[in-house]
Amino acid sequence: MVQRNRDSIVYKLFRRRRKPEQGVAEKLSTTPLFKEFSDRELCRLEQVLYLRIFKKGEYIFREGTPGYAFFVLIEGKIHLSREGQLGEEKPAGILNPGEMLGELVILCATDRKFSAQAAEDCELAVLFKHDFVELIRSYPETGVKILLSMTRLMGERYLDLLDSLGPEARPLKEKKLI
Repeated sequence: MVQRNRDSIVYKLFRRRRKPEQGVAEKLSTTPLFKEFSDRELCRLEQVLYLRIFKKGEYIFREGTPGYAFFVLIEGKIHLSREGQLGEEKPAGILNPGEMLGELVILCATDRKFSAQAAEDCELAVLFKHDFVELIRSYPETGVKILLSMTRLMGERYLDLLDSLGPEARPLKEKKLI
């Protein structure tokens, strides 16, 4: 596995337990991202995922900060927001159990494009980018399966967004630009 700086705040917050937490695979198997995964693949994921509890009102991450991990919401609700022109928080959506957030960090180096705050006590599965890269090296078929599942869900999210825009988005669909 990748060496970690044991003095970093990220390491201290998410240091791996000696044994994978029981029941993680079962919880993941009910999420859209991992529902097609075999028991063996879910067990592999248990080895690299962290579970983290966020209390109501606690920020998972803030807009503009560097991203190192992506998350799958196991329990609870998360408010998404963006900073307005005057510095105020503008609501950008709500995530429910089973949904993922921060997946762009896995696909490209980018800062967070919005803030995510626990609307109620939440449990999240956390996958750090360096652990994901190591998973791809060790188990390429599992890594590719995650990427394909992520891409499918991102595509569905994109199409839902276009549908919500109404007739203005129709020319994009008719020209097969999406």
